[in-house]
Amino acid sequence: MNNLSFLVLATSLLACTTTRPSTTATQRLTAPTTELLYKQQTTIALASGRTVQATLAELSDSRCPADVQCITAGYVTVGITLTDGQAEPQYLR
Repeated sequence: MNNLSFLVLATSLLACTTTRPSTTATQRLTAPTTELLYKQQTTIALASGRTVQATLAELSDSRCPADVQCITAGYVTVGITLTDGQAEPQYLR
């Protein structure tokens, strides 16, 4: 019985491995960002040298507040209109 307990404990400890945290989120946060204000057009410079105009057209936030127990976590909806001045504007949701 002691051998079985030791084997289960050893297997459990070996199964607990640590992984190196992903740096993807940090890399995204340090990338150049553009602030979009609600219903105001903002020009964004692309890496290709072209520009697009972006408008934050819709914003809905029903997330559960911090330190509150909710039945559902809620959701966020963001709608952005993009145009380059040549083609029809594209709405992304």
